[in-house]
Amino acid sequence: MSKLPPLPGETGDAISKLPPLPGGEYSHVGASQALGTSELVKPPIVLFLVSFFVLLFTACVFIAPGIDFPLLITDRSGDRNLLGFLAGSFLNTSILGVFLKEDNARRSTLRYVDSRISPRFLVPLFTLSSWFLGLLHMFFFAKELTRA
Repeated sequence: MSKLPPLPGETGDAISKLPPLPGGEYSHVGASQALGTSELVKPPIVLFLVSFFVLLFTACVFIAPGIDFPLLITDRSGDRNLLGFLAGSFLNTSILGVFLKEDNARRSTLRYVDSRISPRFLVPLFTLSSWFLGLLHMFFFAKELTRA
């Protein structure tokens, strides 16, 4: 019995049989095994640490004395509460979005290895905590701004 000829686009190697991703890359486990690489992918630790330090900054500016700068739209000055609000409510929320996007991209490789305490669980907690602290900063900023 003779072997059937390959279908158009099929060359017989393992990689060509896998469907490519939109970027043209192959992310299936079989592709990494066919290439001889089996490196594991971990969560984006840099973004995890940045999110933690933004939370730490948001908490620490409650006690930081002497942070004062002029505001453009009023004759009053901004202070640590404005910085805490911006860092906690906006910066860490955008870091969460970038972290989740990067983490999803890494998970799609099917070679993803997570730790027992997952950064995917902790970064939303950091963001929620810094967002709450940012709301407190906004309250105190509005209180100072409206005070005579």
